Parts: sequence; C-alpha cells; structure tokens
Amino acid sequence: MAISNIEPPPPPLIQNIAVEPDLTLVDFGETLKLRITERLVFSYGATTLSSVQLRAIDSVAIAIGKSVSDDGGGGGGGGDDDVRSKPIIEVVHQGGDGDVDQGRVDLVEQALENAGIMRGRIRSRIEEKKKAKKTSAGGDAGSCTFRVIQEIRFDGSINFVPCGSGLVLEPETESLLSQMASLLKRNKFHKVIIEGHSDSAPHPFGTNLSLSLERSSSVKSYLLELGVPESSVTSTGYGSSLPLSSNSTRLGRSLNRRVVFLISEHSTISNLHSLKSSTVYDDKSSTIQELLNVVNDHSNLKTIRDAAAEVALALGYKWNVIRIIYIALHKNIKNKNCPMNILNEDCVREISKWLIILS
Repeated sequence: MAISNIEPPPPPLIQNIAVEPDLTLVDFGETLKLRITERLVFSYGATTLSSVQLRAIDSVAIAIGKSVSDDGGGGGGGGDDDVRSKPIIEVVHQGGDGDVDQGRVDLVEQALENAGIMRGRIRSRIEEKKKAKKTSAGGDAGSCTFRVIQEIRFDGSINFVPCGSGLVLEPETESLLSQMASLLKRNKFHKVIIEGHSDSAPHPFGTNLSLSLERSSSVKSYLLELGVPESSVTSTGYGSSLPLSSNSTRLGRSLNRRVVFLISEHSTISNLHSLKSSTVYDDKSSTIQELLNVVNDHSNLKTIRDAAAEVALALGYKWNVIRIIYIALHKNIKNKNCPMNILNEDCVREISKWLIILS
C-alpha cells in the first residue's frame, strides 16, 4: 500500500494560533499525517477500472478508515456511531477530455463507495493537465490522485426553521457562528467551502437541493455580517445526494441534515502563493508572522504548511538553522550526493542539540 508516514515536525518557533476548544481545524489523529500516494493512471480513452486499480482504491479506503456497518453493509449502510469522526476524501482527476474525465471520476467514486466509504465522505475535482501528454491515438491520458479534505468541526448544531430555509439565530447558533467567524478571520489565508446537505424527505416548499443551497447561503451571509471577508468563503448545496448515513432511520436522517465547513486545499495554497507576486502589504513583517502561524499550527494540512513556509521564505524570512536541518532531513532529496542523505535522524538531533548549546 503506497502510503508513507510523515514524521512529526520539531517544536514550533513561535506560539501556535489559539483556537476555541469546541471549534477546531480537525486533524483526524494520524490521518493527516499520512500521504496517500496511490495514483490511478488511465490510458487514452479508458473508461473502466482494472483489477490493479480496484485494489489501489481498496487500499485508500482502508487507509482513511471505512465506515460500514457491522453487518457488512456497503456505501448505503450504517456507521452512525462514528461516521462524523471519519475524514472526507477528494478524488482529483487530471486529464484532457471532459466527458471521459467525468466518467472516470464517477467510476472511482462508485468504487470507493463499494469499498466501504460512505457517499457523503467523497468529493471530486477535475483539473486540466498542465503538461498534457499526447498519446499515439492523439489524445491525452489521465490520472486520479487522492487527498484528505480538512474540515472545521464544532460542538452543537446550526438550527433552521422546520421546513424553511431561514437561519434560526438561537443563542447557541449565534455563539457557534461567532466563534466560526473569529476562527476564519484569524486564519485569513484559508479558503473555506460551506456545504449544505439535506435528508431525502420531501420538502414542501421546493427541492432538497434548493433547500441546501439556501441554508448554506444563509450561513455565509451571517458570517459576512460578522466581518469574514467574502473572498474567504463560498457556499454550495448538494441536497440529499451525499448522505453520511441511511435515510431509513431517524438518526440517519438527522446526520444527513447538516452544514459542513471544509478547507479548500488547492484554493488556500493558490492564495498563499499569490502573496509572492503581491507588492501591497499592510505590514510585511506582520504578514510573515501570520504565515509562520500557519506553518506552526500542526492542525493544518502539511501541504498548506509547506506552502506558507515557502512564501515566508520568499518574503525574506530567515529560517532558524536547526529548523532548516530538520526540514532538510525529511525532504525527499533528489541529489543522492547531498550529505543530508547520509545523516540519520539521531545524528541530526545530536547536531541540533549542540547547536542549541553553542548558541
């Protein structure tokens, strides 16, 4: 199974971002410390999954944790007890043919569901290949990779008027969204997607899709009123198409009626990299400090932390020598002649200790 552990980072050089105890960027324990390197490669025009690809998909399902019921139910089965504690996985397809690309994504999503991943835990995105490789048939081959999506979790619930779309601003809801706004304003580089979901019960005043869209839009509007920049949040709705549990039980339906806050990894990274070409800063040193907060907050995805570190360096931050050595040790160094490939972790820690003593 092509999954590798990422060693924990060294102690932060600055204080981490303070986050309310009941509103956090969830790291799902060891899940975000795994790099899922399974990659499905498709030949030109291929619209089926091979046995090798199906085994790779099953490896991905095992890695992020299945949520099937004890009786062996599939994607539409149970898992009510722990389904909320499971991460969401994103299927990222790179290709050059829209119809074929979408067909492959549909196949991979169905295979993940068959492997035990609830449909509500699967998302997908299609990217155009940056360097399209022409095949002998004159078209572009494609590939699928997998990423864990980071979610903002909270205690409590966002309440709505029964059978309506308006947001009920009960004290608990106001407090929750106030904390959410505070968190988003502190993490201003993050791009957040607000998702609305419903159960499958008929909606008397419209469709379940329109209901979910209106509810996520209501949440976004309230956050904007609290000062969250509009560029930081987008809203969307999926109706009843992405259930976390079966709609045949009351508990299952209650789990499916939800508003979800997801960190858009690729949008956040793009936002961070845009700072390198920006010439307008309210305070450059303050911007660098905010980037270091992202780097040292270990609840963030490693890819986001890496991007923040790269931008901080581009803006003129001088990294501590000890940190550079530690980072270098855990980088995938392509130059086999580099001395860092010779040193083991114990050796680097010993060097770091003496650097601290000598300094």
